[in-house]
Amino acid sequence: TRVVRSTPDRLIVELPRQEGGRYASGTPGMEVTLEYADERGLYCLRSRLVGFDLQGMGRWMLERPTLVEKRQRRLLFRLATLLNVRFRVPGDPHLYHGLARDISGGGIQLVHWKEMAPGTELDLAIELPGRVLPVRGRIVTADTLEEVPQQVADLLGVKAKRTYGIQFTQLDQATQDEIVRFVFERQREQLRKRCF
Repeated sequence: TRVVRSTPDRLIVELPRQEGGRYASGTPGMEVTLEYADERGLYCLRSRLVGFDLQGMGRWMLERPTLVEKRQRRLLFRLATLLNVRFRVPGDPHLYHGLARDISGGGIQLVHWKEMAPGTELDLAIELPGRVLPVRGRIVTADTLEEVPQQVADLLGVKAKRTYGIQFTQLDQATQDEIVRFVFERQREQLRKRCF
């Protein structure tokens, strides 16, 4: 739906559609949950249907919503996730397979058994659902990971692991936009589950 107009105590919105495209039915007094996203954040709001706007066909009058939750949609918001990553170290002929424990528009946290020093450059291929994104990055932090989730250990097939904070150093705008879109979509799914 979209907001048609607002007053100090009401929002007038077009008749909402449900998933699948059907118009939603409503009765005065029912609770309504709204999602709103802009460049500053993603918001989940609660309101109540108070009636129908007689000036417009199919418009709902809602109480002024109260903020339930605001989630930042910053360019570099870091999303906890598990993603497959293939990488090469320049000068090393091997192709390594690791996992990203999180991702943002600026980098990933890579989990792998290979010992590498901060400052090491890597050519990465990050597997997002349905696509692989090639990027170049540099290790900025390196830590030993003592407690490894069994799922991670099974996927990598090794016991001793290290975590590496990788900062993207060569990333075109389209690829960065795709990563940010992926992070935002996952963040929105998580918020939707919490709101409903």
